[in-house]
Amino acid sequence: MSINDKALQILFHTLGLRPEAHKLECYRNHYVAGEGHPAQGRLKELESKGLMKQLRSPAFLAPGDTTWAATEAGKELAMREAVAREPKQTRGQRRYARWLESESPMEFGEWLKAGAGRES
Repeated sequence: MSINDKALQILFHTLGLRPEAHKLECYRNHYVAGEGHPAQGRLKELESKGLMKQLRSPAFLAPGDTTWAATEAGKELAMREAVAREPKQTRGQRRYARWLESESPMEFGEWLKAGAGRES
């Protein structure tokens, strides 16, 4: 199934995905759009394709606000597209990420000089 880029951006936003920033973990699943919101048409299109669904809106929202959530099919499509759109990291970015993951007590420069930053 294919959807246009603006609809895909709505799915990314709903799920908290930011592939351009290497953020591929879903940490939420909601989108609130009030009456006249520019995304209402796209949200209804996503709903007709089975990718989004309307939820009961919490009482603290304004009357007319609609809460939306991605369905499992919407999550799967968004994750597949997010992974495909994630920019490739440079060698330096990969090395820095490995240093962060190592939780080393050394400063990054020391860690590099010690040879720990070499790619295998």
